Amino acid sequence: TAAIVLALLTALTGLLLMFYPIAGTETLTLFLASYFIAIGLVKCWAALSNTDAKGWGLMLFSAIVSLLLGGCLWWGWPQSATWIFGIFVAIELIFDGWTALMFGLEVRALPDDDNDNKEFAASRDLKSRFAASQSGIFICSGSGHPAGHGCPHGLFS
Repeated sequence: TAAIVLALLTALTGLLLMFYPIAGTETLTLFLASYFIAIGLVKCWAALSNTDAKGWGLMLFSAIVSLLLGGCLWWGWPQSATWIFGIFVAIELIFDGWTALMFGLEVRALPDDDNDNKEFAASRDLKSRFAASQSGIFICSGSGHPAGHGCPHGLFS
């Protein structure tokens, strides 16, 4: 699944940064481009899976920004390898933080628990999908099952 690919790509990028910080800048630039493209695709999937939530457009915008950043790295390679890391990571963090803040505020505003409320089940499902979709962290927060024992909401296979 996308979560496994993203986790492996992130781990590989981290190992390369640790062991070859100077000699591998060109290779690392390509891995960073791949990371931005992968995270952009995951955020796009998360946004399009949550179109019923207010703020899904902001997450989609963040996905598009990530995809554009990854494409810019590929386009300017290898010259971009020396200066692009700081700029792109800063931009990515700004958009990720803003998206998580806005989407989190929206989820927080949903009703917490009301057995008579017909929208309660939908809000719990939305909260579960939000927890599962943020920045590649795939944890289901739905009640009725322990974390890490599969997701009965059908979010992940």
